[in-house]
Amino acid sequence: HTKSEDLPLINQQAPLQEALFTMSDGRLGMTVVIDDNDRVVGVFTDGDLRRGLEKGIDLQTPMRDVMVHDPRRISKSMRASD
Repeated sequence: HTKSEDLPLINQQAPLQEALFTMSDGRLGMTVVIDDNDRVVGVFTDGDLRRGLEKGIDLQTPMRDVMVHDPRRISKSMRASD
C-alpha cells in the first residue's frame, strides 16, 4: 500500500477490541499502531492476536501492551530481497 489513508491505523491507547474492528475493515490482517502525534510506534497482526488469545489476553488491553514495538520499515525503492 502506498497511500497512508489506505492503511488500517489505531492509536496505541485504544483497546485491542477496537483494533480488531480496524483490522477487519482494513482487510490486510494487520493494523499499524500510532501515537498521539500520528507517528508509527508499532504493528499488530493476526498472528499476534492468535498468540495473545492463547495466553488469555483481555480484549480491553491497550494496544501499547500487545503491539510489536518498533517494527522494521522499508522504503518503496527497496527490493524484497533486501
